[in-house]
Formats: sequence, C-alpha cells, structure tokens
Amino acid sequence: YVQNLMSEEQRKNYNDHKSGTMKLQPFYENAMDDMAFNFYTKLTGEKPLAYRSIGSFPTLNTIQGKLMFDNDSTTHYTSGDQQRTGNWIGADLRDVRDVREILILQGRNSVDDVDYFDHTILEYSVDGKNWTALSDSLKKQYVIEWNGEPIKANYIRIRKLESEKKSWAAVRSFDVNPVKIEDLNFKVEAKDMDKVRFAFDKNPGTSYTSTGVFNFELPAGVTSCVMLTKPVNGGVTIKQLGADGKMISESKFDSAYVKFDIANGAKKVEINGDTEVFEVIFN
Repeated sequence: YVQNLMSEEQRKNYNDHKSGTMKLQPFYENAMDDMAFNFYTKLTGEKPLAYRSIGSFPTLNTIQGKLMFDNDSTTHYTSGDQQRTGNWIGADLRDVRDVREILILQGRNSVDDVDYFDHTILEYSVDGKNWTALSDSLKKQYVIEWNGEPIKANYIRIRKLESEKKSWAAVRSFDVNPVKIEDLNFKVEAKDMDKVRFAFDKNPGTSYTSTGVFNFELPAGVTSCVMLTKPVNGGVTIKQLGADGKMISESKFDSAYVKFDIANGAKKVEINGDTEVFEVIFN
C-alpha cells in the first residue's frame, strides 16, 4: 500500500492528466481504498471509519464522491446534473454505527453559491430502505448540523424536498462523528494539533505527517501498539517514557508496519523522526 502511494508531485501530475487516465484513475483509487480498508479490518477485527458516497446522482458512484470525505472544505463534490425533488446525497458508513454528530457543508461556499438543496431534510437508515428524519425541513441552509443521543445508522443522507431550484448540487464536507482531538481519552502533543487527530481516527486512508517529535499518552490497559507509517529519512525512534518523563525503553524502526510491546511502567510514547502516520492502533 505504502509503496503505491503517490507523492504530492505525482498526484498533481496525475490529476493534471486525468483526461488521459479516466480508466486508470478509478481503478487505482478504488484498489488503494479497498487495500487499506481490508487490511485494517483484518488487523483490528473492526471496519475502519472510511465512508463512501451514495445517492441518486450517478456521479456519487465515482471517485468524485470522495471529495465529500477528504477533510478539505475547499474542495467539493458536484452532481453534474440538475437537481430535482426527491434527489438525495448521502454517506454509506460501511457498518451499523452509533452516530452522535453530523456536519454537512452544502454548496461550493456558504455565502452566495446556488449549487445546493435549498429545501432539504436530514435522514438516517439502517437498511438503506426505511428512512427516519433527523431534522425538520430545512430551507436555504448551507450548513447542516446535528448532534444528540446516539442513533444506530448505516446510512445518512440529505434529501431534496419540493423546490423550484434546478441547478446542480454540491457538497464540500459530509462528516459523520468527526474525530476531534479533545474527544480522545488520552493526551496528544504535536506541532499540528489539528491534523494529528488523523493518526487516531480509525481510518487508514487519512494520515498525519510528523516532522520532528510528537507524543501520546497510553490509554489504561494497553499492552502493545501498532503503527501504520511511511517512514522518511531513515525511519523513526520510539521512546517509551514513565510517569516522571524518564525514558524506559528506546527502539528504532524503518518499516511501514511497526509493532512494539509496551514496557513495564511506560505511560507515554514519543515518536522522533520524519514520518507519515496513517494510524496508531492500541492493543
């Protein structure tokens, strides 16, 4: 998986010439996504929090739908077709999950864009057939937020209600249970406290690029740790520290798959070196 990842320059060239790779691009994207999804599932016994776009527009079945889940509100999915009453855009959570929070950003921006459902409703479903409303009807609302007591859902969607609007529809973000650093049950310290959450979001399709040092406390009961990484410049040094901050053990790794046992008395792990961390998994 790591060997087949593109660099930023390769990704730019790839996108610049996508008209010549229309068959290759979806094959590559889907193969990489499936590889990461299945490896994580086999490794942990749980399906990762890697969602897929679904809905009534054909383009939601293409890689364009991934733009709703790329953690970048400057990009957007667009329907490429006129919206009609009954059209819907949603997320397949890939499993029945406890959903406690939803944040959807409609349109190409939240100020004056016309490509959004101007009359819609937020709904959820377990089986994809029977849908339950999570909101009242919403009018002229770019930002759709919901949070409350967890509900069981496999699918979340916004559905267009009766409206004269016939423009295309665009969605910048479709976040379900967005990972927040303050929601973790352990402390993390890093240069970029926003993006470091991607190392602990149970989604190997996201990552945190660390230059220098970052560290995290060990949750109670953890006996070993797995790191899925892409090491740079000779690998990383992993230090395990006690409650007093003194080093208990030190080891060095230069592989993409790193597993180490937690030393007796260790309370914190410190990662030294340049690396891209796709996921930290506690056992």
